Amino acid sequence: MALYISAKLTLNDFSQGVPTTGRSVAAKVVDECDSVKGCDLEHAGLPQCGNNVVDGFVGVWNTFGLNKDLGVVNVSWIIAE
Repeated sequence: MALYISAKLTLNDFSQGVPTTGRSVAAKVVDECDSVKGCDLEHAGLPQCGNNVVDGFVGVWNTFGLNKDLGVVNVSWIIAE
């Protein structure tokens, strides 16, 4: 069972040194993976992920103007009211 939370993601500086753009996007955060046990077969049977990992759709990456090939960037997020 997935947990759905509305959240606001804001791009922070990341390893390539690109400055914060100030862009943000409202996104639905879905907790589909157990960070200790990994994902079930319904969610590709992937191994466990790190803590505080948020996977974003292509639209989220596009809103931030990010290259999807980067794979990982740092974001901060808050639970939307």
